[in-house]
Amino acid sequence: MRRQPAFEFAVQLAELRRQKGLSQAALAKLAGMTQPEVARLEAAEASPTFDTMARLLAAAGADLDIKFRDARGKVVRLTMVLKGAELAPRCRRGPLRQANA
Repeated sequence: MRRQPAFEFAVQLAELRRQKGLSQAALAKLAGMTQPEVARLEAAEASPTFDTMARLLAAAGADLDIKFRDARGKVVRLTMVLKGAELAPRCRRGPLRQANA
């Protein structure tokens, strides 16, 4: 049985955060978020936007790398890398969506 993307991200985010020795609060601060937002993501209670995923991963020293196949079967790869000022807190427009929505 295949796991839902929000759950997969939750597991990987929590593992990466622990490997880096960061608390949820420390990761949240680096990503311009709150600790409860990080907790909801790690519990797979919310689905992050691409921007939120990229910001969290960058704050933990990782990149967001997405691969998919186009209509012709060609593999397309998107790598999102955020550095420096791009990690500064942004206007809050609801970076989280309910996982069951």
